[in-house]
Amino acid sequence: MTKTHELTPFERGEIVGLYKGSHNITNISKTLDIPRSTVNDVIVKWKKDGLTSSSPRPGRPPIMNDRDQQHLNRLIRDDRQQSVEDLTKKFKEMGLKSVSTATIRRMQKFPVQLEIS
Repeated sequence: MTKTHELTPFERGEIVGLYKGSHNITNISKTLDIPRSTVNDVIVKWKKDGLTSSSPRPGRPPIMNDRDQQHLNRLIRDDRQQSVEDLTKKFKEMGLKSVSTATIRRMQKFPVQLEIS
């Protein structure tokens, strides 16, 4: 198991379930092949907060969400020959967020992946 692996919600649920089933931390660690310290951290957090989900990660949230990306894609699809400056102006005129040309250019290269539930 690599050092940077983050547990899935299912794995966290397994840990709590085994703990509720009267297994000790060492047995849970060996059974699931997860470090003992990780198992202990999950159980301590579950006892303290009643949560098994991971904490949110730090960092700046994205400027554009999925819906903004869809609007941008629609603008690009309508006229593929327009400049980035024109796209930025049209995006602002639509009453959407005020973004820079660099952001528009970045979103063209690396679009936000839509999460379909």
